[in-house]
Amino acid sequence: MTPSRPGRSLFRLLVLPVVGLVLAAIVANVAFAAFLAARRAFESARAQEERVAAALEASRVAFSPQVLDTLRQLTGCEFLVWTAATATAGLTTLPPDVHERHDPATIAAAAGGNILLDGRRYHVGTARSGGVRPETVLVLTPVTSLVRAAREALWPVLAVAAATLAVLVPLGLVATARLAGRIMAVERHVASIAAGRFGEKLADAAAVGRAAHDDIGRLVSGVNHLRGALAELRTKLVAGARQRLLGQLAAGFAHELRN
Repeated sequence: MTPSRPGRSLFRLLVLPVVGLVLAAIVANVAFAAFLAARRAFESARAQEERVAAALEASRVAFSPQVLDTLRQLTGCEFLVWTAATATAGLTTLPPDVHERHDPATIAAAAGGNILLDGRRYHVGTARSGGVRPETVLVLTPVTSLVRAAREALWPVLAVAAATLAVLVPLGLVATARLAGRIMAVERHVASIAAGRFGEKLADAAAVGRAAHDDIGRLVSGVNHLRGALAELRTKLVAGARQRLLGQLAAGFAHELRN
């Protein structure tokens, strides 16, 4: 009986499935975290937009550059006063260069959706002030990039996953190497029994304490019991063969003496 290389089959049977399950769980967690991050970013932008719109509608203060700039600092949103009837824009908190490169009508047409201004994405909402002279205001709420939101949400998951794999793989290798060594010792002992070399009992060096009662420990005990039974059976067979041989010799001598 030729022993196989230790550890390889156990590694495939034990470590690889566990690592595969961990990787599948990581992929599932990453996908779920990305979905939650995108959803939270969208809900945060919508909630902030609703709060700003409610505050503007309840306000009785006329818009001025100072008022709009204060609102921008408090909320982080950009504002553009828009007159839909004449399709003209009034005051705005957008930087002059951004305001010049982007047509206000295009921004107004994106109301209810998103627009990209100089590499930054905004959700465009509308609000109507409650002042003496009601005005329509376009509220541009910054929307966190889905890639950035996903990255911020994913790095803790990936860090925990990397730490788990860094611990799991070495422990799995050590455990499988230990099990493989015990199994290989049993395999070699069974091979020697099959060759007729009963020898001494197999000593399971790793079977200490609870390990003596595990599956491999019970296998070692069974092999030792088998060795003893086979050794006893061989002794009986040899003794029986000798008795038969002696009987045949005695019968032959008796026959010769009678002749």
